[in-house]
Amino acid sequence: MARRLILVVLAGVLAIPLSAQPRRARLRQPISPQAIERWQRLTPEERQRALDRLPPERRRMIEERLREYNSLSDEERERLADRYEEFRKLPPREQREMRRLFQTFRDLPPARRRVVRMEVEFLRGMAPEQRRARLAGDSFRERFSADEQKLITGLAGRTPPPD
Repeated sequence: MARRLILVVLAGVLAIPLSAQPRRARLRQPISPQAIERWQRLTPEERQRALDRLPPERRRMIEERLREYNSLSDEERERLADRYEEFRKLPPREQREMRRLFQTFRDLPPARRRVVRMEVEFLRGMAPEQRRARLAGDSFRERFSADEQKLITGLAGRTPPPD
């Protein structure tokens, strides 16, 4: 029974089926708000047993995400759930691309992540023609590396910016 519960919880943690992912990719997958909610509903003992059975890297990631989620306000949690629903509606190819972009974003140093997030949010508030003009401008190219420019361009045109 406990093993089945753990498998169900772990399967829900990942955005795509376990069987469709290489082991290495599974460790880096984002955790959906629904999966976080399922982890939150476990008793502390059940949660600890489930965490104890995870590989160290995956365990650390889940604990980090749970801490981040617990620190959010109700409004922020609702916004996160809305973003996740938008993501789930994307075709599989676009979901893979967004996962790649989000991973690239998460790999940025914290200071650059803040700057990139602010730029993505700013661009998403613009009309498409204004956004194109800003992305083509010299100040944009001077402030961001080529990789950051690709990341910002990819994120600004798709779903809401990452948190």
